[in-house]
Amino acid sequence: MLRVLIVTGFGLEGELHNFNFSSFSNIVSLDLSENKLFGTVTSQISVLTKLTHLDLSFNKLSGDIPPEIGFLTSLLYLDLSENQISGSIPQETGNLYLLTDLMLYMNNLTGSIPTSICNLTSLTILSIHENQLSGIIPRDIGRLRSLTILDLAVNNITGSIPTSISSLTNLEHLSIFENNLSDIIPLEISGLRSLINFYLHKNNRIGSFPASLTNLTRLNTLNLHDNQPSSTIPRDIGKLSSLTNLDLASNNIYGSLPTSMCNLTNLDYLSVFENNLSDIIPREIGRLRSLTSFYLYKNRLNGSIPASLINLSSLETLLLFENQLSGTIPQDIGRPNSLMTLDFSTNKLSGSIPASIDNLRNLTHLSLFQNELTGSLEFINNLTQLKVMYLNENHFSGYLPQNLCPSGTLEVFVAHDNHFRGPIPRSLRNCTSLRNLGLENNELVDNIIENLGELYLSSNNLVGEIPDELLKLPSLIELDLSNNQLFGPLSSAIGMLSNLKYLDFSTNNLIKSIPKQLGECSNLLYFNLRTNNFNESIPPQIGNLDSLQMLLDLTYNEFSGEIPSDFGKLSKLEHLNLCHNQFSGSIPSSFDQRLSLTTVDISYNELSGPVPNIKAFKDAPVDALKNNNGLCGNISRGIKPCNTNPTTEVEEDVQEDTNERILFYGVIALGFGVGFVGACGHHICITSIVPHGIRGQEDDGTCCLVMQTMTEADGQRALVIAFLDLVSVEAMEKTRRNVEKRY
Repeated sequence: MLRVLIVTGFGLEGELHNFNFSSFSNIVSLDLSENKLFGTVTSQISVLTKLTHLDLSFNKLSGDIPPEIGFLTSLLYLDLSENQISGSIPQETGNLYLLTDLMLYMNNLTGSIPTSICNLTSLTILSIHENQLSGIIPRDIGRLRSLTILDLAVNNITGSIPTSISSLTNLEHLSIFENNLSDIIPLEISGLRSLINFYLHKNNRIGSFPASLTNLTRLNTLNLHDNQPSSTIPRDIGKLSSLTNLDLASNNIYGSLPTSMCNLTNLDYLSVFENNLSDIIPREIGRLRSLTSFYLYKNRLNGSIPASLINLSSLETLLLFENQLSGTIPQDIGRPNSLMTLDFSTNKLSGSIPASIDNLRNLTHLSLFQNELTGSLEFINNLTQLKVMYLNENHFSGYLPQNLCPSGTLEVFVAHDNHFRGPIPRSLRNCTSLRNLGLENNELVDNIIENLGELYLSSNNLVGEIPDELLKLPSLIELDLSNNQLFGPLSSAIGMLSNLKYLDFSTNNLIKSIPKQLGECSNLLYFNLRTNNFNESIPPQIGNLDSLQMLLDLTYNEFSGEIPSDFGKLSKLEHLNLCHNQFSGSIPSSFDQRLSLTTVDISYNELSGPVPNIKAFKDAPVDALKNNNGLCGNISRGIKPCNTNPTTEVEEDVQEDTNERILFYGVIALGFGVGFVGACGHHICITSIVPHGIRGQEDDGTCCLVMQTMTEADGQRALVIAFLDLVSVEAMEKTRRNVEKRY
C-alpha cells in the first residue's frame, strides 16, 4: 500500500486534474513539486483524508484553491507556492487545525486574508508574500502564538499593524514590506522579544519610530526604508547591539545621528541616505569596525569628515555625497585599503586630495565632483582596479595623471570644468576599456585620442583634423567635440559609427560638404554642426536618419542649394535649425506631414514660396522666418499671404510694379524739368502725353505710357518715358527703344 509519493524535479508534464486521487486514498505524503504540472487543483483532492504532507509548489497550476481543501484535516504541511493560482484563500483553510506550515507565496491570490486563518494555532510558518492580497491584517493574528515566520510582503494590504502582534513571542522573522500599511508602529512591538529580522520597508506612510523598538535586542536586521515617517532616530538605538543590518533610508528623519549608534559594533550595513539629517557625523563613528557599507548621502550633514573613518578597516563602500560637508579630506583616507567605492561629491570640501588615496588598490569608483578641491593629481599612479573616476567641477590644476589606466579597466573618466593643462596622457590614448571621457572646459592642447567608447572634449583647445580612427568605432554612442579648433573636411568614415546617438561638432572650422555616408548613422538622435564652414548642398542621404529626434542644427554655415525633399522623411524630428546659410528654392512639400516638429528656424537664407502649413511654422516667431527671398503663407508671421488665384496674383504684382515705375520715371521727368528751368530760365512745355488710363499697343503686345516734355531753348528736347510692361523685362526694353525712335 503506497503511503508516500515523492516525485520532485522529474520534469513531469500534464494536467493535475487527470491525476486519479481516489487511487491513493491511503497516501500520507504527496510531493509533486518542481515539475511542469498545469491545470487546476480539483475538489477530488479531498479524498486524501490521511494526507499530512502536500507539496505542489514550483509548477504551473492555475485556477482557485478548492474549498474542499478544508477536508484535509490531517494536514501538517501545505505548500502551493510559486504557481499561477488565483482567487481568494478559502475560509475553509481555517479547518486545518493541525497545520504547522502554510506556504502560498508567489501566486496571483486576491481578496483579504481570511479571519479563519487565526484558528491555525499550531502554525509556525505563514508565508503568503508576493500575491495581490488586500484588506487588513486580521486583528486576531496574535492567536498564532507558535509562529516563528510571518511573511505578508509584496501585497496590497492596508490599515495598521494590529496591537495583538505583541503576543507572537516566538516570532523570529516578520516581513510586511511593500504593502500599503499606514499609521504608526504600535508600541506593543516591543513584545516581539525573539524577533531577529524585521522588514517593514516601502509602505504607505508609517508614523514615527517608537522608542520601544530599541527593546528588540535580538534584532539582526531592521529595515524601515521608504516609509516617510517624520521622526528622529531613537537615542537608545545603541541598545540593539546584535544589529548587523540597519536601513532607515528615504524617510523624513530629522535631527542628528545619535552618538549611541556608534555602539553597534556588529553593524555590517548602515544606510540612512535621503533624509533630513543635520549636524555633524559623530566623531566616534570609527568604532563601527565591522562596517562594510556606509550610506549617508543626500542629507544636510555639515562639519568635517571625521578622521576616525580611517579606522573602518573592513569598509568597502562609503557614500557621503550631496551633503554640506566642509574642510579637507582626511589625510589617511587611503588606510581602509578594502575601499572599492568612495563618493564625496557635491559637498563643500576644499584643499588637495591626500596622496594616501593612491594606496586604495581595490578602488573601482572614485567620485569627488562639485567641490572646491584644488591642487595637482599627478601623484595618482596605482589605482589599478579603477573603473569610474569623476573629478569635474573643482579647481584642480596641472597635468592630468599620467597613469590612469594601468590595468586596462578604466571605463569612465570625467574631469571637465577644471584647470587641467597640457596633453592628454598616453595612458588614456591606449585605454581600450574607456567608453566615456569628459574633459570639457579645461586648458588641454592636443589632438584627439582615438580609442574610446564615449567622448566629451568640448570647450578645450583641441586642434587638427578629426582622425579616421575615431570615426571607425562602431561602439561609440556619444561624441562631443564642440567648441574647439578642429579643421578640415569631415571624413566619409563617419558612416561607420553605426551605434552613434549623439553627435556634436559645433563651433569648429570644419569645411566642405557633409559626407553622404553620415546617412548610415541610423541610430542618431542628436546632430549639431552649427558654426562651421561647411558648404555645398546637403546630401539627400541625411533624410535616412529616421531615428533623428532631438535636434538637427546646421546653423551658421555656407550650405547652398535646395533643402532636400528627403528631410520630409525625418518623422521624429522635433527641432530644426537651418538659419544663416544660403539655401534657395522652396521648402519641400514633404514638410507638410512633419507633425513631430515643434520648433524651426530658416531665417537668413534665400528661400521662397509657401511656408508649410504645420504647427512648427505657424508658431514660429517672425525672427525665425525673416530675411528670405519671398516666403509666403497664411500664418500671420510677418510674411505676405500666398494667393491661390494666379491671375489675381499677377495683376496685383503688375499693379504694384506699375505704381513703383510710374513714380520712378515721374521723378526722373521732374528732375529733367527742374534742371532745364534752372539752367535756361524757361518753362516746361508738355507737348504730348497719353492721358492716364489710355495705353498704346506695340506690335508685340506691350502696353506703354508715353510722356514727353520739351524746352525751346536752342531747339533742345528732353524726352522722358514712363512705360509699363505686362509681359517681360525684354519686352519693356524693346518698347523703350521704339518710343525713343518715334520721338
